[in-house]
Amino acid sequence: MKKTMIKGLAILLIVCQLAACPALAAGSVAYGEKNEEIVTMQKRLKELGYFAGECTGFFGEFTKTAIENFQKANGLVVNGEADVETLAAMEKDNAVTKKQYIENSQKGESIEITLQTGDTGKNVRKLQEYLIRLGYLKQVITETYDAGTEYAVRFFQLVNRLKVTGVADPETLNRLTSSSAISAEGYEEKYRLKFGDQGSDVKTLQRYLKELGYFSGDNTAQFGKKTQEAVLMFQRFNGLEETGECDLTMRLMLLAGQCVSRYMADRAEAEKELKKDDDCEAVQLLKRQLAELGFYSGETTGTTFTDALEAAVKLFQTANGLTATGIADADTRRMINAGDCVDMSAYTDAMSACALRQGDKGYAVQLLQARLKALGYYDGKVSGEYDKATVTAVTFFQRGHELEETGEADEETRARMNASDALSYEVARSRYFERKEAQKNEDKLNRLCERAIACVGSVYEAGKAGPTSYGNAGMVYACFKEIDITLEPTISLQLEYAKKQKGWNESVRQVKVGQQVFLKKGQTVLTGIYVGDSVFIYASPVEEKVIAVRSVMSTGKYEFIGSISYF
Repeated sequence: MKKTMIKGLAILLIVCQLAACPALAAGSVAYGEKNEEIVTMQKRLKELGYFAGECTGFFGEFTKTAIENFQKANGLVVNGEADVETLAAMEKDNAVTKKQYIENSQKGESIEITLQTGDTGKNVRKLQEYLIRLGYLKQVITETYDAGTEYAVRFFQLVNRLKVTGVADPETLNRLTSSSAISAEGYEEKYRLKFGDQGSDVKTLQRYLKELGYFSGDNTAQFGKKTQEAVLMFQRFNGLEETGECDLTMRLMLLAGQCVSRYMADRAEAEKELKKDDDCEAVQLLKRQLAELGFYSGETTGTTFTDALEAAVKLFQTANGLTATGIADADTRRMINAGDCVDMSAYTDAMSACALRQGDKGYAVQLLQARLKALGYYDGKVSGEYDKATVTAVTFFQRGHELEETGEADEETRARMNASDALSYEVARSRYFERKEAQKNEDKLNRLCERAIACVGSVYEAGKAGPTSYGNAGMVYACFKEIDITLEPTISLQLEYAKKQKGWNESVRQVKVGQQVFLKKGQTVLTGIYVGDSVFIYASPVEEKVIAVRSVMSTGKYEFIGSISYF
């Protein structure tokens, strides 16, 4: 009785207060009205986190929903009306905010409802709000459990290690509304699997693809070529973008079991004979099969047997030892369906490796010409005929790669041509001339050293440069003259000139064969030629002849000044 009386007094007091404050008088903030009092209420609801729209002063559905949420959070009767008790609670300093309510809800009793595709209403709205807040749902709130919501629920279940069903069961809803719910940030990319990846996720992908008939390799946990091909095939048959990467959409599709298996796609009319101008679903299957095998590169969605498909069938038949009619008869289709046929890759490998010569024709010659064209050796038409222009191109390739220049594409030439490090025409041409220049310099070096060695034993005579006697500078002058390099006539001028050159070297350890070397003993400067094997040749005024001395630069008798290479 006492409590009831106190409560009645409290309500009477609130009524009196509201009567004194018309801004929040219940009668002026009714549904459908528009005035400044409603603006004041909307601002308060916005402060508390329940109202997200503009404070226009119009009491519409958004405002009503905000009031309902406030009433529920604050333990009031949920009627969506701005009654006396609701307005009074709204004015309190300790009014429960939306954030506080959500946090308290996460700590409260477990949720026991289940939501699924087709459901509508406020519970679905709350589900969508949580999914949006955690980044799983990108669409606007619809209050309808649609395909986008189901996808988002599946995504949430996957990230939070729940059974991926797409149904928001109590376990899913309780996790979603708990503080331990994991957000979607970063997971969309994290769940992407691509070529080169490895690990348990790849192994699981391979298992799913194998069960569906797309993957025939071992579950190696390595995302290699076979796995990529299986992914592409799955995407093709299941209406996904053919990227060769398993993204989140594909992963969720696999987990849901809502996908087309290879067996379902292939079994219909698997051996029906097809020919040009036929128009049926079986043609589409044939296109996909031949595209998978690499013989067909056109569109795979059409159902018409086109010229391009006829050419692909002929190519398949040729590669597999069948008569190339272009008609996909029962034998041809059975071989395609068996999966043990020669694919385009294997056929191309065989045709890329076989030896060819002038007069040959066919696909192997086309591959040869296309490869030569790609490398820049051939600019003619890829005709499939081994003509004179092809012979010339092969010869240039062989020259650029230091192979025997026969003009015939033998196995060694073709292997070198198909290698990843095969040189382009421009690079090969540049290296060819570099080799010629290097050979030219090597020839000069040999002639220089031979000339210097031939001088050994000749009489020393100051100021002479041969042919039978030599001064110190004269011997070096004569030897370099032999290879068309003219030096200054005296040691001092030769040294002065040498020091200005880019190749001047002042380290005795860097002396190379064919270099002019300058040594000093006291005030006397000598010069000569280093011919290798620690041998230094020079015209010696002391020995009065041209001599060859071993290790003269390391004996300590002479001070090393420097050396120079002129080519």
